[in-house]
Parts: sequence; C-alpha cells; structure tokens
Amino acid sequence: PCVPCLPRLYLRYLCTPSKSLYEASRTSSLLKIFLLVSFICSFIPLAYIIGQLTPSNACGPFKGRVPDFYSGVVVSLIEEWDSQAGKTIVLLFGKTQVLMGMSSVLALLIYYQWMRASAQSAYNGRIEGELKSVAEKKGGSQRSSLGLRRDRGSQID
Repeated sequence: PCVPCLPRLYLRYLCTPSKSLYEASRTSSLLKIFLLVSFICSFIPLAYIIGQLTPSNACGPFKGRVPDFYSGVVVSLIEEWDSQAGKTIVLLFGKTQVLMGMSSVLALLIYYQWMRASAQSAYNGRIEGELKSVAEKKGGSQRSSLGLRRDRGSQID
C-alpha cells in the first residue's frame, strides 16, 4: 500500500536543491554514504580471509618447506629480541584484527581526504566563476561609463 508513495517521498525530500551554494544534494550524499558502507562491508571479510591465509608450500619460494616456515622464522626472530616492549608492539601489529582495523581507518582517511579535496576544488571553481562574472560586469559598466564620458567630452567641444 505504501509503495506508490515512495516516488513522491523521494522527490519531495531527497531531490530538493541544497540551501547553501557549495553543499551537494541529498541524493548524492545518500549515494556516497551507501557506497562507503558497502565498501566497508566488502572490505572487512576480504581482509579477514586474506589475513588468515598461510603461504602455500606447494609452489613459489616456500616449495618443499614446512607450512609455517615463513611465519615461524619471523616469530622466532622476534622472540629473540631483548626488548619486551618491542616484541609486544611488533606482535600486536602482526595480528589480523589490528591490521584490518588500521587498514579500515586508513581507507576512511583516504576517502575523507579525497572528498575534501573534490569539495574544495568544486568550491574554488564556483568562486572563480563568480569572480569572472563580477569582473565582466564591472568591466562592462566601466566601458559604458567611459563611453558616456567620451560622448560628453565631444559635446562640450
């Protein structure tokens, strides 16, 4: 029963022009939020799956080695360190959950910077356009006032 009302609601509330000059419409903001949420929802399972994989010992540089050859060498080297704080920090950053969290935060920061840069670029473009139009109007009014002065000057002579 409410399905026929959806297009009206969509047009009435989401497709309204923005109140400020530099703000995007609600539709594009909604789309960007949807894209960001879908990116995060697809990134987290993929990162977890890749993080849990061990290197293959069937081919490549680990061929014929025991399954934990690479990770075992790294862990044994870290455990030989004298500094307990260094061991804790490196092993903490080696956990899949920490790496996923850091990757997610980094992806969000990159997205934020990109959005900020694109908004700043669009805003600068609008300001530049306004400045050009003001300069054209001002130049046109100066030309017309100069023409009037010339006409008055020729009438006096």
